[in-house]
Parts: sequence; structure tokens; C-alpha cells
Amino acid sequence: MNYHQLCARNCLIIARLFLACGIILIAGALFTGPSWPSLAFACVGVQALNLAAAEYADRKRHLNRSNRCKR
Repeated sequence: MNYHQLCARNCLIIARLFLACGIILIAGALFTGPSWPSLAFACVGVQALNLAAAEYADRKRHLNRSNRCKR
């Protein structure tokens, strides 16, 4: 396993954690009802989903570089 494959695997793990946290935070915000804390939870949840998307993009970049290194 080369460096880029290892980084891609780590990106996938981190992305899944951010995705799970984001879903939990948004679901918690929906169940608590309209209030300022629930709005804060929803905002943090959306940011966690954005970070998950960024990690998936980073994973794809590392996989592309890994394939380039094999040639």
C-alpha cells in the first residue's frame, strides 16, 4: 500500500465520521424544535456534511495520484 492509498483510506474514515456527526446533529436539531440551540446544531451539522464532502474529494484526488504512480 503506497502513500496515496493510505491517505485515501484515512480520508474515507474521516469522511464517514463527519457524515455520521452531521446527520446526528441535524436530526437532533429537527427533534428539539425551533430554538437557537437547535439552529446552532443544524449549522454545525451542515458544516460537518461540508467537511465530509471535502474529505471525499480529497480521497478521490489521492486515488487518482495513486493510479498515476502505478504507471
